[in-house]
Amino acid sequence: MHRIYYGSSAVKKEAIRRGTGSVLAFSCMVIFHDEFYIMISHSDNPTPADFPKFQYQGRVNFPSRDVSFTFNGFTLESLGNPLQPNGFRLYGPFENGYVNLTGDVVAYWPPKGWHVNRGTWWDLKAKYTWGRALIKWTGTVRLGSEVIEVSGAMGVGEFTRVVSSV
Repeated sequence: MHRIYYGSSAVKKEAIRRGTGSVLAFSCMVIFHDEFYIMISHSDNPTPADFPKFQYQGRVNFPSRDVSFTFNGFTLESLGNPLQPNGFRLYGPFENGYVNLTGDVVAYWPPKGWHVNRGTWWDLKAKYTWGRALIKWTGTVRLGSEVIEVSGAMGVGEFTRVVSSV
């Protein structure tokens, strides 16, 4: 989990005693199918700080065809509870193709669900979570003129989520 644990200068070494929380909300996942696999990493900046753009990259690989494409034009939507989504939608173009998938969470890690923490360095009332999910995907992936019907592709991801009180 991406956190800030200490906020003091090198001269003052005391730790911040209040909740510091996650610095960002991220999704890192892979989707496995017999004909392809997709890897994405996406981070949002939920803080009021004006940081440079956070990580956002994707890749679609077709190993049996020996082709691989960047997939940086994707959109990832979380469905359901903003702190622990029960599904996802992933769509967008890549060179000579398009991804249009919907994923349903089939299991969470930790098994009892993502623990809700409170307090970040910018919002003491904010809520944030960390967890992993096993996701079953359906939809289509188009490569050139070929449309691959996707049913039951499995994926796994690691996520943090933040909901601000302001």
